Amino acid sequence: CYSAGILLYEMLTGRVPFDGDKPVAIAMRQINEPPVAPRVLVPHIPPELNDIVMKALEKRPGNRFRTAEEFTRALMVVRPSLPVPPDDATQVLAALDAPAPTRIIPPTTQPTMTATGRAPVPPPPTKRRRTPIVLGILALLIFAGVGAGYLFTDIGRGAKITVPSVQNQNEQEARALLDPDFDVAVRQDFDATIAVGQAIGTDPPEGTRLAKGSPLTLIISQGPRAAFAPDLVGKTVDVATQELRQSKFDVKVEEVFDDKPKGTVVRQSPQPGAPINEGDTVTLFVSKGPEPVDVPALLLKDRKAAEALLTDAGLELGRVSTRATSQRPAGTVLVQSPVAGTSVPKGSAVDITVAVPATIAMPDVVGNSATAARQKLQGLGFPDPISQTVVDQEPDGTVIAQNPPAGTQVDPGQTPVTITVSSGPTVAPADSGGTSTGQPLPGSP
Repeated sequence: CYSAGILLYEMLTGRVPFDGDKPVAIAMRQINEPPVAPRVLVPHIPPELNDIVMKALEKRPGNRFRTAEEFTRALMVVRPSLPVPPDDATQVLAALDAPAPTRIIPPTTQPTMTATGRAPVPPPPTKRRRTPIVLGILALLIFAGVGAGYLFTDIGRGAKITVPSVQNQNEQEARALLDPDFDVAVRQDFDATIAVGQAIGTDPPEGTRLAKGSPLTLIISQGPRAAFAPDLVGKTVDVATQELRQSKFDVKVEEVFDDKPKGTVVRQSPQPGAPINEGDTVTLFVSKGPEPVDVPALLLKDRKAAEALLTDAGLELGRVSTRATSQRPAGTVLVQSPVAGTSVPKGSAVDITVAVPATIAMPDVVGNSATAARQKLQGLGFPDPISQTVVDQEPDGTVIAQNPPAGTQVDPGQTPVTITVSSGPTVAPADSGGTSTGQPLPGSP
């Protein structure tokens, strides 16, 4: 196409697109310089024809016409826009046997015959009359030249045939289309979209132009590749999705409530290890965290009943505090946090405040261990008791006295309690006169 473009350029403009004093200079201009557009030199050249010439002379082969057929089609499109020669462009000569009328030759300023006897060269016709004739002749020459190039490239080297489409046809139908023109071989391949026994395509692919008798491979589908569902439970949804797509499976994700961390695959369908075909869909059930539950109403419930309601709702009992009151029975829930109806994650803790009487009889803690006494008093709403230690015959850690005394009516939240705790009996000195490691007896000097 490049050579045809140079020929067409010279026919239209009367000059070559690249010129120079030496061949090397011409070659360098061809490599580095774009040609002057034909319309710059001959303004009346149609723009469409100008564009065809410039495309044929592109520096990069990929930007030119790919085939002689494409070049010919472009010229056929531009042909209707070429000027038509006027009716008087061709003159009919009189018959040879017709007598020529006698006419007077007017004086002329044309030069006389030369010494050689040759007639002078007549002046060229005006541009107005010559242009349509030249363009029409050029168009015919172009068509003839490109057509000849096509004959030399295809017919001269053997006609080329376009590979047809055979997709989704069975082997017999596909062979009927290919066998007359190509040397056909068959191979099978896996395909998730083409049915077993149907043609996937050819190698080289459809649309390729090959010489008659060229080797060509017909590819027949074996159907999807058989596989097994991978085990994706416990993996993150991103990792599981990537594994499935790499194995050419489709992925569907459904979010579900679950105790596992958010974004974790908790189950899948088909199950791990189940037979599955390439292209099939694997559904991933992905955790979106624990299912939220509504906090039940605990106010005015007994403490034990409130704890049972929390357990049934999938919640836990949190901190338990007390408030002295004479209006509600002891153990009645007065406050809860969060309040009833709040949506919280399953397994959350709910704190409560329960009622204790405003005044109660002071419990008897004498004889209890100090630890047991403290727990008993705090459970009734008393503050942490004050503890003092003395030597006594009771075992170490035993409460031997209390204040207020047992049975006294007191307000648990406002009454300080003091307990006296034994540190154990004194060890007496031995008869041998040795020293004692115990504490002295009460009243000793």
